[in-house]
Amino acid sequence: MKLLSSIRRRLALKLFLSYLIVVMVSVIVLSTAVRLVTPGAYTRHMAIMSGMMGTPPRTLEVSLFTNFRAGVTEALTLATLAAFVVAVLVSVFVSRQVVAPVREMMLASQRVAEGHYDERVNVTGDIGRNELDELGELA
Repeated sequence: MKLLSSIRRRLALKLFLSYLIVVMVSVIVLSTAVRLVTPGAYTRHMAIMSGMMGTPPRTLEVSLFTNFRAGVTEALTLATLAAFVVAVLVSVFVSRQVVAPVREMMLASQRVAEGHYDERVNVTGDIGRNELDELGELA
């Protein structure tokens, strides 16, 4: 329960978890697609090779397919790990970039509530040219 309430109260954590869910769903879709496509690709490749070299013995064909699938799985695993690490780093960076101005506005609003009416929040963009995003407008 404490973990759920902590997640509910932290925007950065919610953003990070949303990115993590997207990465996990992408990995599942990618690995499922590879598992479905690999046998057909192998069969087409073996048909071409059989035309050039003759039909290989069944045991050789099974061994080749096993090694081919192991190679594809290894490549997919390494690609998934690399994508996961990059996605985590990018999501941490993006989450911090989104949360920092929100946290600054929260602290400023607390100071205003305490009676410090001269409190200001830095805004990026030009208000005169309507270059503010939603957080800039809120500030």
